[in-house]
Amino acid sequence: MQVSAKTLSHKQTTDLINHLATAICEIQKNDDAQEFIAGFLTSTEQVVLAKRLSIGLMLQKKVAYEEIKRTLNVSSATISGVSVMMKTPGFMLAIQKIAE
Repeated sequence: MQVSAKTLSHKQTTDLINHLATAICEIQKNDDAQEFIAGFLTSTEQVVLAKRLSIGLMLQKKVAYEEIKRTLNVSSATISGVSVMMKTPGFMLAIQKIAE
């Protein structure tokens, strides 16, 4: 799916993201979360996001790039990109929640 060439206002975008965040927050059970993910994301999007989180967890555990590349079948560029994402509070919040 592509983003429409017709842009939304900042308020519209913020409102849409708030609705998405609310929907995610309301999901309490793992089975429900998996159903949401399966219905909301393509299989490719699911794998991309799951790999990003896995890379983040592995980097946090100080796993070497070569092992991450081999285990998850990703490139050094992908690992490097996730390393940059790990500097954001939102990404690290997800990593911390998974690690608990």
